[in-house]
Amino acid sequence: MSGASTRALARVLLLALLALCPVGAAVAQPPATIPHPNLDGLDPPVATQLRLARARWERLAAADPTTNEAGTAVGELAQLYHAYGFVDAAQRAYERARRLLPADARWPHLLGVLHHAEGRQREADGALRAALALPDSPPAVRVHLARLLLEQNQLDEALRVLAPVLAADRVDPAAIACQGEIALARGESAEAAQLLDLALGLVPGATRLHYPLASALRALGDDDGASRHLAQAGEVGLRPADPLLDRLERLPTGEVAHTLRAERAFAKGRFEEAAAEFRRAIDVAPSSISSRIGLAAALASTGRAAEAVEQLQAALRLDPDNGTAHFNLGSLLLAGGRPIEAIAPLRQASTVDPGDLAARLALARALAASGDRAAALSETRALVEHDPALEDAWLFRAQWLVEGGQWQEAIGVLEEARRAIPARAGIASSLARALTTVPDAKLRDGVRAHALALEAFAADETPAHTEVVALALAELDRCAEAAVWQREALSRLEGGESPEVRERFEAGLVRYRAGAPCRAPVAEKLSP
Repeated sequence: MSGASTRALARVLLLALLALCPVGAAVAQPPATIPHPNLDGLDPPVATQLRLARARWERLAAADPTTNEAGTAVGELAQLYHAYGFVDAAQRAYERARRLLPADARWPHLLGVLHHAEGRQREADGALRAALALPDSPPAVRVHLARLLLEQNQLDEALRVLAPVLAADRVDPAAIACQGEIALARGESAEAAQLLDLALGLVPGATRLHYPLASALRALGDDDGASRHLAQAGEVGLRPADPLLDRLERLPTGEVAHTLRAERAFAKGRFEEAAAEFRRAIDVAPSSISSRIGLAAALASTGRAAEAVEQLQAALRLDPDNGTAHFNLGSLLLAGGRPIEAIAPLRQASTVDPGDLAARLALARALAASGDRAAALSETRALVEHDPALEDAWLFRAQWLVEGGQWQEAIGVLEEARRAIPARAGIASSLARALTTVPDAKLRDGVRAHALALEAFAADETPAHTEVVALALAELDRCAEAAVWQREALSRLEGGESPEVRERFEAGLVRYRAGAPCRAPVAEKLSP
């Protein structure tokens, strides 16, 4: 999918989280109390579930706040707040449960997980260690704590905490993966590769593990293996086997329960499962706009674009001014090769929120793709005047000028972009490419291009930036050096590029090896 489509799908999860997790809505309370979250706007079944749990705890606490029954009730209330994203209320309720039931590992365990998810490492460390010190502490606590220690680079301590789980007669993929990442951080690449490969074999869907495995393989000199794993890398990680968290995820009810499950499935790349949960949410609440937007994202991710469009159109019938639905619809149509149809929803998204630069940039792309390059150039000019740091607007503007044969103007735009945002590798690289591939020989400048290309490469050693160094050297007739850089560019390709890109890289290497003159032919694009 295009960058705009990825941006559109990311909006789905953000919108759902904002709608379902109004963390900041809690009424300010004294530190000793548990805040009352604002339940307005939640599904009636959800609000009822939370009110009943709160009423039960308050009734027991009013009778005798020190009983085990009151402690269990406030712990159960904490879990509900945690499940629905009321972070402050959940934290206070877990702390109350810990004071009332100090020998129960559930409450510091869950409190530690909550703190870790919120980025509060010190508090997470204290809570997880408190859980670990209790007799009924499950193995999952050790894996959670080891992961936290790994993130803080406390490698020896992380391995010490993890050791009893690894020594037990059980297979825990999350513990094995954590041990592998600890080994990688300690420079023990062979052990890291073995352990991470084992964890991936146990859970092939844990795509995030391809990143550290690729790093381990590259350290061992296996560049081909590293490239294969980088091409498969994703965002799905491994969580330790944790029945307490499994139960937490089953607590929500009503539309929000299905939406939360859909979001988790979506985040793990299980798009069919996400679509099914979003459909169940719509069955419960047919007027839910966010669920229809979520369903459209899941459908689009499985290649069912026509069904996704139908869901977004249904969302817009419910709320004609919903900017997210307009943006997603326009982005989906644009990605599907229907730029003329994409213009209206993208224009409406820009009208709903004129400050939405992503929508306006997508509109410019749709205008250019539909043949109205003048309107696209006008839109990108307005964008960079509004926000000079918007790199994509500068690059798209330069590209569309090149496509119109206006090379000198394109170079001028890139020079202007350099002045506006001087430290951007993409702009330096594009300007270097323009200065080595422009049709007018008088506009070519190998010396300047070489300096720009090295600057881009120093900032980000991508295959494209490596190739631009070779282009600049070729413009200077330093063909043997260009061949060395082009061979390096080829070795950096990771397997996910188009056949055209690889063919271009290979043709460049042949040209440079043939000797002078080896300057590049005229390009059609400024981007790789």
